[in-house]
Amino acid sequence: MPRTRSDLNGYLLRTPRTATVYLVDQGKKRRIPDRETFNNLFRGWGTIVEDIDLAEIVTGPTISRGAVLARGDGDRTVYLVDGKSKRAIANPATMDWYHFRWPSKARGTIVPKIVLDGIPRGPMIRKR
Repeated sequence: MPRTRSDLNGYLLRTPRTATVYLVDQGKKRRIPDRETFNNLFRGWGTIVEDIDLAEIVTGPTISRGAVLARGDGDRTVYLVDGKSKRAIANPATMDWYHFRWPSKARGTIVPKIVLDGIPRGPMIRKR
């Protein structure tokens, strides 16, 4: 029987020899829809864990295609913009734990604050 696994929050998982990658978020596995979205969110592919039975973890909603990490110009808070909401990342330690990619002007992920202000908030992303 699948169960939530908050102890795995921030882990990137996949079944050996498969391409589908999941992020554990709020104790649930969330499918990352494609390489572009993965690369928008994470620093690299080397942190994926393959030795876990994914069937034992409750399935959550798929991460939206094109989801990004962004912050408002002049603001320190980084948000996961996923679907129709934004979720604040609790702190730099959580960014590192999740292997999230920091927003940058070069990638266009530092935006005018007013852009993020118009997006509804979801629950904060925390390590556990």
